[in-house]
Amino acid sequence: MDELIKDRSSWKAWFDSQELVVSPREVTWYERSLWEDVVMPILANGQKVTTSMLMPYIEKLRQGVPLAYVCGRIYFFGLPFQVEPGVLIPRPETEELVAWILEDHPAGKLSLLDIGSGSGVIPVTLKKKRPEWNLYGMEKSNDALQISKRNEALNRVIINWIHADLFDPTALMHPTRMDVVVSNPPYIPLNERPMMGESTLRYEPEEALFVDGDDPLRFYRKILQVAETTGAGWVYFELNEFLTGNYQNWVASCLGWEATFKLDMQGKTRMLRMIRKPV
Repeated sequence: MDELIKDRSSWKAWFDSQELVVSPREVTWYERSLWEDVVMPILANGQKVTTSMLMPYIEKLRQGVPLAYVCGRIYFFGLPFQVEPGVLIPRPETEELVAWILEDHPAGKLSLLDIGSGSGVIPVTLKKKRPEWNLYGMEKSNDALQISKRNEALNRVIINWIHADLFDPTALMHPTRMDVVVSNPPYIPLNERPMMGESTLRYEPEEALFVDGDDPLRFYRKILQVAETTGAGWVYFELNEFLTGNYQNWVASCLGWEATFKLDMQGKTRMLRMIRKPV
């Protein structure tokens, strides 16, 4: 029977009656997120909400669709971002990478290029926190770029978007001189696929996750070339925790750069900062 959802109490009573094969902690998380991101905004607009309207969300959860895609929104650094299967769901370690950049550059103007922007969380958040910065975001996927632009508007900032393939020779014709380059590139070798969660494999874009071929660091090498071409003095990367040895060997061969690895809150090597050495 179709019921009317009038408030948080009636919503929670109905939600709790639905069968979801997840842990109690996840049930609490799902209930709160759907209330805040789906039900409450509709009620706030003075519209009616019925249980039949909400059943598609429940069915998606039962199918294993990630909560962020079900709600269509996630919060990153306290800011709202729209997400859907065309982009990766932002992870906490990416927030830590952004925090590192903000810590290193507390004031002053600079130009920063984010390569592989996805939903745009990195450039949009940095622009929100440092309005005086000039932010660029490069993205190959047109679908992802449209989501980035929606998040730009949602957070009321202005980003210089570049629709280009990193490995296209003409891609470097777009950005001018940069001070900082940052990227969370594809870094999962195909042989690590069995270690991935089922929902990630089914719903998140593979091209943003996996790196094909014999060189799992091919994106990192190319991005550092971009940094050198644009004159950037600082480069920040998110890393694959299982490739630490590969990264260490690589940075040892990068003449003219000083590398610093950083652990995330779980004690895993997930971030890398490279600073150009003075000539």
